[in-house]
Amino acid sequence: MKKKIKYRENANWIKLFLFSLLIISCNGMSMDADGVAKKLREMIPGEPEAAVSPSPIRGLLQVVIDTKVFYVSEDLKFLIRGELIDLDDKKNITEGTREKLRSELLKAVNREEMITFKSRKENSKDEIFVFTDIDCTYCRKFHLEVPKLNLSGISVHYLAFPRKGINSLSSTKAQSAWCALNASEALTQAKLGKNIPEKACQNPIEKQFELGLRIGVMGTPAIYASSGEELGGYLSARELLQKVTN
Repeated sequence: MKKKIKYRENANWIKLFLFSLLIISCNGMSMDADGVAKKLREMIPGEPEAAVSPSPIRGLLQVVIDTKVFYVSEDLKFLIRGELIDLDDKKNITEGTREKLRSELLKAVNREEMITFKSRKENSKDEIFVFTDIDCTYCRKFHLEVPKLNLSGISVHYLAFPRKGINSLSSTKAQSAWCALNASEALTQAKLGKNIPEKACQNPIEKQFELGLRIGVMGTPAIYASSGEELGGYLSARELLQKVTN
């Protein structure tokens, strides 16, 4: 798995390098969003299509490849990697784009492939998505807050993210929980430090781990709102409710 992660990181740098070559080869030209997107399709045919659109800054285009966001000048002389901040509105425009991308990816996950602890209220307030590692201390601590969240109208969707990779012991434990007849109970018992029967089945562990890497999960728990907003790592139910309901 480490080799796979390294390859993905290298692949992202290769995309950026190819884009830099595009800029050098077209130096002095001026392109609109469609022109830049067309050039990228030609240079990186097997990769996700680049979404190119105007940014709030005149002469600067926003480029999105998969879940990566960067900017390029219309004359193709400058490439910018970083955060675009609207100082008047005190808003991170780049993060706003990433939130939309994350929201789309999370909402596309098959609900049956997540372990969900549903809201206990008839009219749910919201839902959150949590990437978790069964052996993570703060993941276990967070799980103790889930009943309070459910009582407050928040549904919690768990996705597996074994930090040591899919060939780790934590990944095997996750597989056993996801494959159990009562997955939510098995996950709860595992998070309490209890041994659960080892199970094997067709499961989404690797797929969810890959998704976590795509959207930038660096540690667990990693909590996201349905809007795609990154809420943080461990948070108490009270702290989460303040973030979700504000």
